[in-house]
Amino acid sequence: MSEELIEKIAKAIKHQLGPHFLSPSSYSDLARAALAAIEASGTHVVVPVKPTLDMTRAAYATKEKYNYATLDFDIYVAMLSARPKVTE
Repeated sequence: MSEELIEKIAKAIKHQLGPHFLSPSSYSDLARAALAAIEASGTHVVVPVKPTLDMTRAAYATKEKYNYATLDFDIYVAMLSARPKVTE
């Protein structure tokens, strides 16, 4: 997951709690924990607005694997599976 995203979330947490509530690294830790909780839910994931190269490759690989008209769902699932993970 992008460090830029983590830092933006950390900044929002810091804004809500105040700059002296936690140590500076704790805000980033909370941001990572929030993203990890979303992923751990099993019902939602965080994905970039623009697909990554890995996501695009997964879409093409799925398209080549299946040869029928209704493969949008399979492509979608493949792209989500190839997304950057919270721990990256």
